[in-house]
Parts: sequence; structure tokens; C-alpha cells
Amino acid sequence: MERYEKRMAKYEGMDMDEVIEPALQPNEKELVLVTHYEFCFSSYDGKRTIWVDQEHRHLRPKGEGRSIMVSAFLCECHGPMKLSDEQKLLLPIVPLEVVRIIKPGKNEDGYRRNADLAKQLQEEAIPIFKVLHPNFEAFFMFDYSLNHHA
Repeated sequence: MERYEKRMAKYEGMDMDEVIEPALQPNEKELVLVTHYEFCFSSYDGKRTIWVDQEHRHLRPKGEGRSIMVSAFLCECHGPMKLSDEQKLLLPIVPLEVVRIIKPGKNEDGYRRNADLAKQLQEEAIPIFKVLHPNFEAFFMFDYSLNHHA
């Protein structure tokens, strides 16, 4: 990883707004770290304690409830990768953003598969990256998940 970090900008300062550009070799392009992040929220996430009077008991549901999954690609300079309104007007065939909200389940959006992640990468993340970072190279990093063997 160290050899790749030499080609990446570094961010410093209280708000991480000071950019230190890398010292590149001739014909070398700057790398931009793009991370993939998936997280899942359930209906009954949250506090497990509640206040009720002594005469009533609150019955909690047995399961976790319905869930939604968010799949997003982020970079240090933009956060979630998304085109500006001006970029979208100039490039209407490029997706606006690379965040997907999935309702997992048999009767909803189904379950996330390797092919879904590969499609999101090819059809959304890479085209948006090319608009946000022309003349740069992407370094995509995925967390360890069974979904990420695409």
C-alpha cells in the first residue's frame, strides 16, 4: 500500500482542507483512493430501553424488522461521489451519483450479489470517477465481505 500512497494526495488540518499534492515521476498519474462502503439499517435499530409507567409493558418485536442496505463509493475529496448540477447538464448519460439504496428480501429488491456490485462499479462508479477526476487513476478499495469477490 505504501507504494500507492506515494501517488496520492494527503489531507491535513483541522477540517482536512489542506491538500498536499504527491511528488509524481514523469508520466505518472496521481491516484485517488475510492472506497466502497455498504451498511445496513434495520427498523428496530436503536435504543433498547424505554420509559413506561409501571402499569404498562412495552412489547418489543422479536426480529430486527425490515432493513435497507446502502451501497456507496466515496473519495476523500468529494465524499460520496456525485456530479454537480452543471456536470449533470453537460453529461446527461453519466449517472448523477453512485449511491444505491437496496431493500433486501425475497419480495423486495432481492439479495445483493457479486454481479450487482460489479455492475454498480462499471456503470456508476467508474464513469462518475472519470468526470470528477479527469487525468487521474482510481485505486478502488473494498472491505472484506462475501459480496466483494467480483
